[in-house]
Amino acid sequence: MDFMLERRLFGYLLREVPGLLEASREWAVHDFIDTPVEEMATWEELGTSLSSFLLEVFTYQVLQKAMAASPPDVARIRACFGAVEAMLALDDDYLTFAIDQTILEPLLDSREFIALGLRHSLPRTRELALTGFRALGVVLEPAWLSPVRVASAPTADVNTEHPAPLHHIDPEPDATNTPSNDRPGGGTGPYARVVMSGEAGPDRRDGGEALFVYLSTLGGAGHRAHRTMPLLAEALGLDPRPNSMTEHPGAGARLTLASDRRIRLETGDGARHFEGTVDREFVRVATAVAHVVLIVSYLPLPSGVDPSAHIDHTLDQARCSSGRIPLVV
Repeated sequence: MDFMLERRLFGYLLREVPGLLEASREWAVHDFIDTPVEEMATWEELGTSLSSFLLEVFTYQVLQKAMAASPPDVARIRACFGAVEAMLALDDDYLTFAIDQTILEPLLDSREFIALGLRHSLPRTRELALTGFRALGVVLEPAWLSPVRVASAPTADVNTEHPAPLHHIDPEPDATNTPSNDRPGGGTGPYARVVMSGEAGPDRRDGGEALFVYLSTLGGAGHRAHRTMPLLAEALGLDPRPNSMTEHPGAGARLTLASDRRIRLETGDGARHFEGTVDREFVRVATAVAHVVLIVSYLPLPSGVDPSAHIDHTLDQARCSSGRIPLVV
């Protein structure tokens, strides 16, 4: 997804969706962010990412709360789906995938959510939702298939030179917009408790030496790991389907090993990074290999459990995705 387009979407959503700015303020206070949301230009400044923002703030704090109200807040529900329709009209593959995973799939939390979503969404959104629901074998009530809304939503004003975000957006990304990942987790939000570890071990292909790097979510965020971690895997260029192995990830992610035995994993766009420390055996093997096997777990890491043992369990349950990424020493 184009970086500037992603930046502009932040302001667009905060303008167009009632309650989203207030929910973002609450998110920022919860995660001890000092900068007022009104002075931010990107969700990176909010300590999150597009997909995480859509799931944790847009979906959970605004859309689903409007659906759960008694009676449902139809005006707010329609505003949410109007913004979703406008985003889908941009025909961006990453954005479409994020919407499917973070806005539409969570509708499966409740049959009432499914009904409200299908009845108040617009054509593109409804088609994407129905495709996903049917693929999952969801039994749909006939009444849900008669939409209340049939008109198209206005196109999101995010491609113009001045889309009127919260405040001026600099034309180039600024280093201060990159979330801090020096603590476990790579920022706040659903990735704030991601743990990265690494170890040397046998290569399953030929029995030779290999390096493995693991990403797992600590138990506090575990109930959402099955949703958030596939998005992280996809951002790293991996096939997010469980039990998949990507031999040649296309997102440009790489692992760097520094002289102090610290490892740093970066997404290809540089928007997120994770850091950890490895042992001397890892360093020794690193001199002889050009790639590491990255394994992203979709199961929560229980407190006190060794990450390596957890990954073994994850592999046994086929609840992860893997890929080979370049190693830079």
